[in-house]
Amino acid sequence: MAAAVKKMVDDKSKYTDWANRSDIKAELQMDLILILAEHGYPPVPQDEVFKEIFEQAENFKKYEQSDETKSVAVEVTLATIRNICDDESLKSMVDNMMAMDAGTTLLAIVRECFNQFGERYFSMKQKDWYHIVSQYVSETTKRYDLKPEETFYWMAAEPFIS
Repeated sequence: MAAAVKKMVDDKSKYTDWANRSDIKAELQMDLILILAEHGYPPVPQDEVFKEIFEQAENFKKYEQSDETKSVAVEVTLATIRNICDDESLKSMVDNMMAMDAGTTLLAIVRECFNQFGERYFSMKQKDWYHIVSQYVSETTKRYDLKPEETFYWMAAEPFIS
């Protein structure tokens, strides 16, 4: 999907005055909505996503114009994530935090997810992170009553080999 967005942005931004033309902005926004729908993303406030992509495209073009000698590729990551298990590096980080000897809290995990993965999943707000973290932690630990600031401890069971 990132490749489709990059191609679309590159195509629309080839015009010198693309950032000032409302017709090109409207095409860019419509194409973005179609790409999101094609890739099965739930209806999100497209204005927020469009604004973020448009800003990234403007920044990229400014940088590209200021440094013609470098070839810079932009990778636009459009994302929300519905489940911690959908991203192996995210899942690994959450599992590691849950296994800390000193324990952790849901809010600490949410903060760390937001800090480390916020750019990759830029359209997610902290409440979205809280939702998927609490769902994953509850399912993993079988503790469905955890409070946001309650310290909890978790250890993965070692597989039994006979």
